[in-house]
Amino acid sequence: MLFKKIIKYSLGFVFSTNLIFLTCQSENLRNEQPQINEVNIEKSEILKIEYLKQLELEDYIIGPGDTLYINVSDDYPELRTIKSVDGEGRIMVPKLKRIYVKGLTLNELDEILNKAYKKFIFYPSVETEIVNYRPIKILVKGEVSSPGYKVLEGSLSQSIDQKGLNFQKNENLDNYVTQDLIENRNLGKISSDFPTLFDALRTSGGITNYSDLSNIEIIRKSSISEGGGQKIAIVDFSHFLIKGNNEQNIRLFDGDQIKVKKLKKELPNTINYAIQSSLNPKYIKVFVGGRVKLPGSVSIIRSATLNDAIDLSGG
Repeated sequence: MLFKKIIKYSLGFVFSTNLIFLTCQSENLRNEQPQINEVNIEKSEILKIEYLKQLELEDYIIGPGDTLYINVSDDYPELRTIKSVDGEGRIMVPKLKRIYVKGLTLNELDEILNKAYKKFIFYPSVETEIVNYRPIKILVKGEVSSPGYKVLEGSLSQSIDQKGLNFQKNENLDNYVTQDLIENRNLGKISSDFPTLFDALRTSGGITNYSDLSNIEIIRKSSISEGGGQKIAIVDFSHFLIKGNNEQNIRLFDGDQIKVKKLKKELPNTINYAIQSSLNPKYIKVFVGGRVKLPGSVSIIRSATLNDAIDLSGG
């Protein structure tokens, strides 16, 4: 899947250059691949140490509401801290006091903090983690049942009740910290599922018979290291909905814009797939008024007809 970088100029023109964001081959390209006979390959040739060095395709960008765990160095445990990013995009950290972190990725923050802490300690080795993700706000446009701005949980994981954690005063951190969470910070989450394109479409009421799922456009903010601005991608969501190809159900980030284009000719079978996968609700509510025995709101199956609604209202 080819993503493009969008660069806007003051005159309003938009230019784009190719940028690889996620890689997916089209069905035609896959069909053109030569057939490979099965051979006996040693496991050592398949699993190499380079597998452990893989990086995420997208870097998470920090924003207000995120909670960060920062470990400056294993040799200086007193400098460890957990802080939430305030509405101005700042956090309080030991020695450096109030710093601005909004708009940075974790890697960018680590790099800057390593430079800043060289004034105070030898050989800083900063490690930053997100221990609580902020909700994300996205815009869904086009051929969906209920377009508009949607708010999704930043992490869909089930959280453990942390009311019983032991809060201790640490004089070296000049603030209250959750000592249990610092020492065992990963206990706060059971899983790490994030909101995806499926969640956005479902929250928007699902798709219609005219939704072009093979050509969904996603516009996303670029990190500072990538030059800022925005980048664009085209996702073939039909591969996920019909064939179960999870690579097309990509993770969403705060500020993403999703556009579902409209087909010239309807595809009625798509709705069946959407209902089976719970993307679309199986039942809808309609209001039946006038000369029926039981006027009012009734729940009917999505594929029901006008006569079905009248029958449910008593005829």
